[in-house]
Amino acid sequence: GIAFFYGGLIHSGGMVATIATTILPLAIIPIMWTFIGFSLAFGDSVGGIFGNPATYGLMHNVGAAPWPTADTITTATWFVFQGMFAIVTPAVIVGAIPDRINFPALCLFLPIWHVVVYCPATHMVWTPNGIIAQWGLLDFAGGMVVHMSAGCSAFACALFIGPSKVRTEQPANIPFMVLGTSLLWFGWFGFNAGSAFAASVYASHAFLNTNIAAVVSMLVWMLQDQMMGHSYKVTGMCLGAIVGLVIITPAAGYVNVGAACIFGILGSVFCYWLLHCMIKYLRHIIDDTLDAFACHGMGGVLGTLLTACFQNPNAGASIPGAFYGNPMELGKSIAVVCALVVWYTLATYAICWFVNLFLSFRVNEEDELMGLDMSKHSEAPMTMTPRAKILPGKKNGIGSNPGSTVNMVPNLEADPGEAQDMIMAHGAPHTA
Repeated sequence: GIAFFYGGLIHSGGMVATIATTILPLAIIPIMWTFIGFSLAFGDSVGGIFGNPATYGLMHNVGAAPWPTADTITTATWFVFQGMFAIVTPAVIVGAIPDRINFPALCLFLPIWHVVVYCPATHMVWTPNGIIAQWGLLDFAGGMVVHMSAGCSAFACALFIGPSKVRTEQPANIPFMVLGTSLLWFGWFGFNAGSAFAASVYASHAFLNTNIAAVVSMLVWMLQDQMMGHSYKVTGMCLGAIVGLVIITPAAGYVNVGAACIFGILGSVFCYWLLHCMIKYLRHIIDDTLDAFACHGMGGVLGTLLTACFQNPNAGASIPGAFYGNPMELGKSIAVVCALVVWYTLATYAICWFVNLFLSFRVNEEDELMGLDMSKHSEAPMTMTPRAKILPGKKNGIGSNPGSTVNMVPNLEADPGEAQDMIMAHGAPHTA
């Protein structure tokens, strides 16, 4: 889903590169998760910050036994389910820099970021002995762990690497972006409803809240586009839906449906204007190419703060929120959010600096202007398949007309000049 969404949203010349960078975590993170990541995230607590690597390292103790905090699933199921979060999160980071990141440098960046940033964050928020969990803050499915970490890290990467040399607002492929949005929307039900750990009323509630927040956010985004005098852009509709999904993630199982609608409205308005201001005033400093920071990072921040306000014991929350007689929950949430934003940003910037000592974090200007599809990956997202065309000339063998020869229409990507000459001389080729 992320590959199609980002691949469609990026400018032409960067689609293949964007898809490559978003699926790269599939090749790296599962290995890290198996060897050490799962244990760092969920092993016996070390100071409430990270887990003991010996608890589950190399799949030790990962099997058919029930998971300690959710006896409806096995430890192996929990390993796989949480591994999905671990893979998706760094894929979001790439959305800030897909058209200028050096692919080999990304291969080094991902495992370091996974160990240094993601695993400690997971432990602190999602294990009973984590320092944030001990403080009484709730994160149902990843507002702090996934979206804030990815978005703030995307901000740090964009700041370190600098603005893009390519300036265009036209997405490469709108249908791909719609397909990606659809896959993400469907997959989000697995994220949020699956975090109930059973096919229960609790899961159905999270499912419903997830959907309603997304549709409300999409509608509000469309209305804002109209108020600004813009067209009904499909790009905006997709971004609005994604923002709604991000906003509700930390609260999906803790709030009622009315609150989920409020999440969708506030999230859409906040992210819409933040994105507008970043593009207009800050793009020369922070070039968040595919809006990872504005939508995921700050969307996760707002969703976490709203969760602290609206979390309802009657809707599944174990701790009441600020609007249910516990104003300290909001104060704690503000403090933790500020600390996490600083930690995610500084730690990721330091990792970028470290990686850059060994491998240039950014491609050279010539490759960037050419487009990374061809300069780095030597692949175009779409090519015209050559087809035989009968042209006047010499005999060409069995099955052809006497006195003619078979010429192949050249690939437009490979040699557009030759293709144009042939079309002018002999007419446009038929396509299958």
